[in-house]
Amino acid sequence: MRKIYLLVASVFVGASVFGQTNLSYEDAVNHPYAAAGIPEIGTTNGWALGLYDASTDFSNGAQSVKLTTVTNANFAMAGLPTQLPGQIFQDIDIDATAISNNGADITGTVDVKTNLLGNAAGLDSALIIFEAYDTLAAGSADDVLLYSGSLIITQNTSTWTTVPLSMEDAGNTGTINSLVIGGMSGYKRLTDGSTLMLDNWTIDLGYLSVNNTSNVTFSAYPNPTKNVLNITASEEVSSVSILSLDGKVVTTSTSNTVDVSALTNGVYMYEVTTVNGKKAINKFVKE
Repeated sequence: MRKIYLLVASVFVGASVFGQTNLSYEDAVNHPYAAAGIPEIGTTNGWALGLYDASTDFSNGAQSVKLTTVTNANFAMAGLPTQLPGQIFQDIDIDATAISNNGADITGTVDVKTNLLGNAAGLDSALIIFEAYDTLAAGSADDVLLYSGSLIITQNTSTWTTVPLSMEDAGNTGTINSLVIGGMSGYKRLTDGSTLMLDNWTIDLGYLSVNNTSNVTFSAYPNPTKNVLNITASEEVSSVSILSLDGKVVTTSTSNTVDVSALTNGVYMYEVTTVNGKKAINKFVKE
């Protein structure tokens, strides 16, 4: 399945967006190939080059993205089929040491609207992409799909609908180090004009919420917080690490107080380690 929705991105940008963690569409969408007669191809911060545009119809923030299935003879200049579904994706690098590494623990949501067209044979279908991989040395060609929760949408939704995301074991072995999310406006049956709109992704990577915390209690306040996160524990704290949702450490402290004022707004994890080596991880919101 991955080779289908990487088709456009692999031709134009390869893997240049790996590691980005944007989960919304608030930045401008640009169309770098409009002068070549391909105005459908768009790019925005954190998401790979694909077939999409910005929309002021949104469920969160100031805009969403709209993916539209189109036919354009100029796609052939890049060696692509002349008819393609609208598509967008993002590859998120994951620190495997910071999660449970069980893809079944990875969950999320995304807001969607669809306008699927068709004929007497039935409506087109849209695809939500939600997959976990073990990426190897030779680029996407040898990546191993470990867990998949991709969804095929066959009904129209005229209002924003929050779709729950979860994963099942794909039957392969490896270590999760990449999460792929995104969508396509058409799948299997392509119909020009079919649209899929996306907004407001939330991803929970399945962190080990408690580990070796017998007889130790933890809490953090205020939550949400704007400037400082205070940690209380029934055992002396050795260190506190703040992690982004892709498992990267963004700041640390050796006291019970962590300055988070420089962080951008969003959801983070705090990992507490006591002097006796006991740990706990939980979420907080920076506002």
